[in-house]
Amino acid sequence: MTSFSLTLQILDGAVCQDIKTGGPWTASEGLLHINHLEMLAALKAFECFTTSSFSTSIGLRVDNTSAVSYINRLGGRKSAALCPVALNIASWCESKNLELHAIFLPGVSNVSDAVTETTVIRRLDAIGGCL
Repeated sequence: MTSFSLTLQILDGAVCQDIKTGGPWTASEGLLHINHLEMLAALKAFECFTTSSFSTSIGLRVDNTSAVSYINRLGGRKSAALCPVALNIASWCESKNLELHAIFLPGVSNVSDAVTETTVIRRLDAIGGCL
């Protein structure tokens, strides 16, 4: 298995092997809880960066402990909204034989903080994949 890392920061985008992507949330997404947004950002990053990846180990660095927990445990008991997103991430990984390990990365250490709305290269849902 090949290993690479995705680094996520909601609203600011995602980074994979120096390729940065991101974009603003839709009006309806903007009303969601921050934990839900982190999970959606992770799902969009997977779909974006692993389009052509199979049988790969992924280290996902997220600055939200709830998202890390729900991703690593494939769900949880405290938020009904986060479970379906966690299961969608798991389903995506399973369909491509991707091994996933989410890791907490404090926001001050998150390199994707530099990706802002004014420096966005492409929206998460518009890029083909970096691997």
